Amino acid sequence: MRQCLQRVPIRWWATLLIAVPCMLYALSKWYAIPLDDGIPVGQTDPDTWLRLTLVRDWLLGGSWYDHSVAHSNAPFTGSTSPWTRPLDMVIALMASLQPETVELNLRLMRASLLLPPLWMTLLVVGIHRAIRTILPLPSAYMMASVLVMTMPPLWNYFSLGNADHHAPLAVLFIWAMGGVLQESPSRRLMLFTGVLLGLQLWISVEALILIALVYSWYGLCWLRGDARKARNLAWLATATALTTLVALLVERPSAAWLTPIYDSISIVQVGAVIFSALLAWALRIVPTYTLRQRLTLAVTGGAALLALITITYPQLLYGPMVGVNPFIISDFLPNISEAKPYYKVSAFVLISVLIVPLLGLALCALPLRLKRFAFYAPAHAATLAFFIGATLALYLCQQRWSYYLLPLAIVAVAPLLGALLTPEHRLAVMRWPARLLLGLHANEQARRRMPMVLGVLLLPCAFLIGGAPPELSSPRAKRLDATHYAALEQSTLRDGCYKTSRALIRGGELVRVLPKTPIALLAPTDLGTEILFFTPHRIVASNYHREGTGIQYVWGADKITDTKALRTYLRARSIGGMLLCPKVAPEKDSLLQAYVHGKALPAWLKRIDYTLPTPTHHAEDAADLPEVPAVKPLLLRIVAP
Repeated sequence: MRQCLQRVPIRWWATLLIAVPCMLYALSKWYAIPLDDGIPVGQTDPDTWLRLTLVRDWLLGGSWYDHSVAHSNAPFTGSTSPWTRPLDMVIALMASLQPETVELNLRLMRASLLLPPLWMTLLVVGIHRAIRTILPLPSAYMMASVLVMTMPPLWNYFSLGNADHHAPLAVLFIWAMGGVLQESPSRRLMLFTGVLLGLQLWISVEALILIALVYSWYGLCWLRGDARKARNLAWLATATALTTLVALLVERPSAAWLTPIYDSISIVQVGAVIFSALLAWALRIVPTYTLRQRLTLAVTGGAALLALITITYPQLLYGPMVGVNPFIISDFLPNISEAKPYYKVSAFVLISVLIVPLLGLALCALPLRLKRFAFYAPAHAATLAFFIGATLALYLCQQRWSYYLLPLAIVAVAPLLGALLTPEHRLAVMRWPARLLLGLHANEQARRRMPMVLGVLLLPCAFLIGGAPPELSSPRAKRLDATHYAALEQSTLRDGCYKTSRALIRGGELVRVLPKTPIALLAPTDLGTEILFFTPHRIVASNYHREGTGIQYVWGADKITDTKALRTYLRARSIGGMLLCPKVAPEKDSLLQAYVHGKALPAWLKRIDYTLPTPTHHAEDAADLPEVPAVKPLLLRIVAP
């Protein structure tokens, strides 16, 4: 038995170091559902609940091609979602493997428990696969797993119960990068990598930017004289184009195959990758013997590709938000965390995210000029430097790109930490800085290596904790000036109200106290999808870019200062009830906010009393979350038209 265990590769043990605790933690909550806000299933991200709602609608007889969000956009027809079916199929499969005697909602929530451990395991395996390509140092695999464990920003999209598509996108990208990092890949590997990129594009059109980066890298290598890259790019682009074409045929009905859609898979994206594949084959077939010839072909082909895309689908160059309500760009997106640029986050958060990527970028880019600092082979160093630099630039524009940046940074940094821990290993002995430790006493080696290793592992956590918002009663909060303290107080009240609202919604009390006939609820957009999943009632909008008009209506209700105007405003959307919470920055003289804070109600509004369910979570579950005071939301019923 011992000999069998010794034969198990260390990268498998390093994977189990992540996979087993994640799965055990998820399974420990298996019988705790339905959950209150003390257990962070789905946390506060509305994407999880909308995803589960859409899968439920499909499993209950909805059309494969129907992406409408039932009961939203009240009182008009429901809005539509740009999300596609690959992730839905995974969730549906996990739900179908559970006993049919279990309620469908419960099966879907349990499926969402299993998704993050699955994606995290595949992510770690993908990181190990990339490390095996560039420097298969045994200790590097373990350090990669430890880096994943100590990098909180990476866990955001892999948290318990998160059923959103960001995690599988990160998995597909790091697996694709494992193929890109190969110096002499086989045709089969290039085809496999192209399929991965095509699947990414099927799930989200943001993958078009990553595909462009991959193609650009192969094009630059070909431009420098590496003819093999043209061959690799041709097969890669062909597989990507065929995969996206199949995705279009599967995802859309035949009548919509030629309908242009810019924020979801359609003929627009398929046309772009097919045109790119044709250019890739031109780079391979057309004879070029000099740099000037290659440069001429690249410029001519690139201009032709751009012109063809511009003529065929001119709006593609404006991005997936083309045609949305201007309110989304001007008011909505600036309030969405993952869409904010880097300068709108605290310095602590920014540093915690950038420590490892900047170290990885320096580790790969510096040796390209200063050979004595070389750690990787030049080809691997250049590839990693390009992609870390590109995804870092994307992250500085929008925080959402962190889940592509951080796995790449781990691939670059983990072998360095592994080499510091095992400087005598044959793969590390001649690499900087491991060679600086050779010949030193073990104690001296530890003295030099530990500050570097601990700094990389612990600084991200330390800065993230240091940048966390203070609790209202903490000494740190009391040192704030009056303006910032008031904002913190309002934020605490809002968070407390949202926490209580989730208990009201998830526990079934909202369904009990409201009429059995579905009504349209005016509720915070952060809570909209939970109302859709747990109740039969309608909402106006939740936090999605296709719902700009609805979001503008919900947010605009807080700006009304006159009772008569408010009644007319609510009648326009046939609102039958309201769930109200304090706002962080309320509008001056807002009537709804005045009701929240105790103002007398007009005769046509009736306060609905309710009883919150007793929390079912244990003390250790509550200890995982910041302490937030319970603030009861104001639940109102419109009793006169």
